[in-house]
Amino acid sequence: MVLQLPCVPILSIARCLAPLPDLARPCPFLFLVPFLDLFPFPSPFPPSTRAILIVDGVTTRYRERSKHLPEIARVITAAARMVRGNYAVYLPSYTYLRQLEAHIHDRDLEIYRDSRGMNDSLRQGILSRMSQPLADAGSYRAPRARLLLAVQGGSFAEAVEWPAGILQGVFVVGPGLPRVGFEQEQLKGYYQRRYGSGFAYAYLYPGMARVIQSAGRLIRRDTDRGVVLVIGSRFAEPTYSRALPRHWYEGDVSELLPIDPLESLGAFWRGQGEEPELPPERESEAEERVEHDPWGAFGDEPIY
Repeated sequence: MVLQLPCVPILSIARCLAPLPDLARPCPFLFLVPFLDLFPFPSPFPPSTRAILIVDGVTTRYRERSKHLPEIARVITAAARMVRGNYAVYLPSYTYLRQLEAHIHDRDLEIYRDSRGMNDSLRQGILSRMSQPLADAGSYRAPRARLLLAVQGGSFAEAVEWPAGILQGVFVVGPGLPRVGFEQEQLKGYYQRRYGSGFAYAYLYPGMARVIQSAGRLIRRDTDRGVVLVIGSRFAEPTYSRALPRHWYEGDVSELLPIDPLESLGAFWRGQGEEPELPPERESEAEERVEHDPWGAFGDEPIY
């Protein structure tokens, strides 16, 4: 007797596919399956372990990026100084990486950088150095934090498996759109004729996949926690925001757009039991409040 049981094929893809319905259309295997259900699965880690925020007050568009580099460097520096630890910054290109590094002048930050053609030995050396505990804050020239500058789609964003708990934050600067060239333009023309969405398939979706992949370096285990800043006004635009993972927010992408990103980061860290360091301008504001209202910083009652 032959027992015949119904079989249901399942294809699991561990990849950043957002928006899933759009990215499933060009897959060749769909022509073999007349009926297909698509099920995106959220992150298995609880949202309480991370804060994901969009910094939309700056632009990373090519023609305007140089004007906004000082502000981007200021936000990254302030965010990295809040809590001692390691932070990774992912940029669209090596050129942009060098330009941003030139605007980071904080001597309390220990900076490492990715480079074109870096071999595995050098990469492992950086990971080994960043895996070491930071020197005590009272030690001579002890860094406040370590900062790795790397490129989206590079080895530090995809090929390297970060050790457990090594990162306290990831800062993704702009969408890493593919470079305009003959091949990408041919893809753009093909998808425009086929689906009417040439730019999305040739540039937008590959670029946003790099963003999501970079952000995913932060939370890899149950014990990991930290912050993700997605920097650039384009991430708040519907064209780009609809390509963000659905599990990054509960109801609407506007939840990722705080009035003050640095204040929201501080609130997250305080909720994790940390005492975040305020940026210098915030400290001066707190001092002014104390000067004008001696009890305002502590509540309604004086503390002796």
